[in-house]
Amino acid sequence: MLKSPLLWKMITLGGAMILLLIPLMMVRHTIVERADYRSHVENAIRQSTSGPQKVVGPLVAIPVTELYTVLEEEKEVQYKRSYLYFWLPESLLVEGNQNVEARKIGIYQGQVWHTDMAIKAEFDVARLHELNRPNITLGKPFIVVGVGDARGISAVKAPQVNGEMLTVEPGTGLPESREGIHIPLPDSQWATRNLTLAMSLNLSGTGSFSLVPVGRSSEMTLTSNWPHPNFVGDFLPGKREIRGSGVQAQWHTRRVAAPLGDQVGE
Repeated sequence: MLKSPLLWKMITLGGAMILLLIPLMMVRHTIVERADYRSHVENAIRQSTSGPQKVVGPLVAIPVTELYTVLEEEKEVQYKRSYLYFWLPESLLVEGNQNVEARKIGIYQGQVWHTDMAIKAEFDVARLHELNRPNITLGKPFIVVGVGDARGISAVKAPQVNGEMLTVEPGTGLPESREGIHIPLPDSQWATRNLTLAMSLNLSGTGSFSLVPVGRSSEMTLTSNWPHPNFVGDFLPGKREIRGSGVQAQWHTRRVAAPLGDQVGE
């Protein structure tokens, strides 16, 4: 039986397949090992700088205390609840200039980007009509700009509201999402007139950069030296120009969905 030509052919073929599998397994091991090391390099860069960034805002957070009555056992019982009302901008205009630089560790490299953003937002006081009720008391409002990783905030130019210079404070001031900044509004009659905000924000990060279009009309222009962009998200740029020296893209969206709503809390 061992002299069967067919058997020897099968043994030879099996041996050849085993011999071929050995270098394939070695190549696979090398690929997995290098992929793990690349992931380690990216994590190391992220840990030493900052991670992906998602900019949310600016919007105005207004502390609200509301008294209301409930009929219980044929008696009216008064209760109080507190929440944050978000005043969203009518228009949001963002102009960004991004510079991407390489960070190399060993044979691998990642990218760290730095984006200078000029932000202008306009708020229509008519949107606050539902707060003009005798059972509602308003607290001191503040402007909120949230980001994905606050370590990436390198500079914030003193913002102006209706031409008045205001102070920037760390953190969003919100109970659930703290990464970002907030700007307390003055005690003047802010709720009786429209607000125009102008500010600049220098933000760094790794991986993705995104902006939530909180304005009823939101426009963004981004110029970058990175020639290999990957556009993702719910809104793709309406215009884009990709060259060897970089990319320029423009977004314009109109918010037709429901507003953010109230954030209920103590």
